[in-house]
Amino acid sequence: MQAPEATAAYLYLLADLSTDNTDRWRLSAPDGGSLTIESFSPGYWGTRYLFDPAGALTIQGAEASPATIFLYPDIATDNNDHWYVGAADGSFPVRASP
Repeated sequence: MQAPEATAAYLYLLADLSTDNTDRWRLSAPDGGSLTIESFSPGYWGTRYLFDPAGALTIQGAEASPATIFLYPDIATDNNDHWYVGAADGSFPVRASP
């Protein structure tokens, strides 16, 4: 896949005939910018994950919702195996899931 000169390239992933906004995702590679994974869940394309050219990852939650990373150390057969890190309203909790 190659975009024309000075334009972004997009790869669309549409699940379930894309009948719901939450079924629509895309990868975006802008000209000279960061790679993003975007969701159409709010009714417009919003960045959820951003990888900058240096390799840093930014995770963005939807407006007024937390951004969360879930960690599963093995096949997650019990609650002791469920951990998450999140950021919301100025807090940054690291917790085991109940």
